[in-house]
Amino acid sequence: MAEVDDRRPTQAHRSHVADAWREAQDAEAAAYVGERVDRIIKSGERDDEMAHNDEDKLLADLVDSYAPPEVKAHVARLAAAPFARWCA
Repeated sequence: MAEVDDRRPTQAHRSHVADAWREAQDAEAAAYVGERVDRIIKSGERDDEMAHNDEDKLLADLVDSYAPPEVKAHVARLAAAPFARWCA
């Protein structure tokens, strides 16, 4: 009968697995952002204002996804600032 290995994973192993998971998520996120950028650039060939709006949305999504709460608060304050915005 084969012996069962009941050793628990070491901290180094858990850390390696967590790092590999983060790297996979980062690669997936980078590919997704790259696809969005490609679509925005292509839409700019037809409609500058739509591309500008999509660019703003992408940047807001990135802040929302990756920025710490303190940075999100500053960005939200800027978005709420009372000045006109338009496509230049």
